[in-house]
Amino acid sequence: MSVDKVSVIIPCYNNKKTIEQAVRSVLSDDHKNLEVIVVNDGSTDGCLDILKRLKTEHSEQITLVEQANNGANSARNKGLSLATGEYLQFLDADDYLVNSKLSKSVSLMNKDSNLCCVYSNGEMEKTHALIEASHKNTHRIAEKGFSEFTFGMNTNMPVWKTQFLRDTNELWDEDLSCWHETDYFFRLLIQVKSSKQVQHLSTTGFVRTVNQKGISSSAQSEFYLLGKLTAIKKILKVCESKSLMNKELEAQSDRLMWLMFKDAVLNGLDSIIRPIKVNHKSKSIIQKAVYLIPPTLLRIGYKVLRLFR
Repeated sequence: MSVDKVSVIIPCYNNKKTIEQAVRSVLSDDHKNLEVIVVNDGSTDGCLDILKRLKTEHSEQITLVEQANNGANSARNKGLSLATGEYLQFLDADDYLVNSKLSKSVSLMNKDSNLCCVYSNGEMEKTHALIEASHKNTHRIAEKGFSEFTFGMNTNMPVWKTQFLRDTNELWDEDLSCWHETDYFFRLLIQVKSSKQVQHLSTTGFVRTVNQKGISSSAQSEFYLLGKLTAIKKILKVCESKSLMNKELEAQSDRLMWLMFKDAVLNGLDSIIRPIKVNHKSKSIIQKAVYLIPPTLLRIGYKVLRLFR
């Protein structure tokens, strides 16, 4: 690996409107020892032409990989296998970096060789709404003393020391349709020896666009809820295998199941209701009673309640 080189991995699927901005945001960072690995995941909207032009303009910094449509996580794993930099950043194709995030992150890690991860907040485009990780819980996960696993680490937040990623031998789960970054970053953070190896960069490091229709987008659908359920079960299984389970984690899992049940009912996703019920372990008396009511009647009940609000 080249000293101080940063590898930035961008999976791209039909991101014609945003991919050039994403790539150029990396190239405009103050840190210039870069490789931008863009994995085109079977796009059909013409963004490949844009990528080829960018590759021609910046042939020494851009690596363009083409593959069949296998999903964002497959593309990220492909990019990870090709990365040669000492540091590594994952970036969604519909977002972009700001404020020389890479330069500032590398500077921190060069000053403290113990660091394996530096992460930043982000913001929403136009509204400037803050996108923030749960700093306290991120550090608690690193210390193995956490009481929740939903720590809110967005894909674009961290810059990792590549050797740490190699040593963990962890990859993005290509079967997960959502919460993939929660699952992946969780598996990484529980292998950190101490929270002193993880540092928060106070600078806003990235912007999420309002055009979230690319490879990383998802919606409140059966596909989304099933993916979320699968991710939660997987994280809990990891916790159990490493003796990290506690009553707070179990309670949080139950709360999530209850919220997902409500989403499934309101959106008419009846086929996902049974799996949610099965995975909701500690049900209250009221919850048990509600679970017995047919979803159609529950939807009518919700509508009636709204009339009196």
